[in-house]
Amino acid sequence: TLVMFSFLVFAQEKNLNNNAIHVTDTSESYSYKANFNSNKTTTIRQIISDHFGETKSNDTDLLWNWNGSYEVSLREGGVAISFGKSKDNNDLYQKLKKLAERITSAIK
Repeated sequence: TLVMFSFLVFAQEKNLNNNAIHVTDTSESYSYKANFNSNKTTTIRQIISDHFGETKSNDTDLLWNWNGSYEVSLREGGVAISFGKSKDNNDLYQKLKKLAERITSAIK
């Protein structure tokens, strides 16, 4: 496990049974990226749908987003969450962090 701390940045990278997880949490943004065995993709899609409802899709990814505030992108064997923080969206930040924790648990 690699853990790096700097003035306002928290980043963590884990390798769990050939799964790679990278989290960056700063005062301005939160991001989560995970690569996992592709047979877990359906499970991860259900977890995300439980949190944010049905998906939109583009050519390669399934997408969940809301007014540019956050984006959750799922592809076969990988997921990414990006979120811009502001003073009035802490509840959404906490919801996205909880989602990331559930995804991490599911891919272990």
